[in-house]
Amino acid sequence: MIIIIQIFYLILILICLIAGFIVAFHLIKYSYSKKNTALMLIIFSAVAITLLFINVTLFTMLPLNKLFN
Repeated sequence: MIIIIQIFYLILILICLIAGFIVAFHLIKYSYSKKNTALMLIIFSAVAITLLFINVTLFTMLPLNKLFN
């Protein structure tokens, strides 16, 4: 049961990464000014990476063995 939850979580992380790349692509492609593009991309990347790191850290801290025993 634990391995199934970990696989679903991995799929969720991959979907989040793909969505992040799509957002970054649209920030680059449809921006009016290149100066603003770089700033928006830096802010988006920093926030997205921070949130993803916190999410993975908290998931790995879950006591899955205790929940499903």
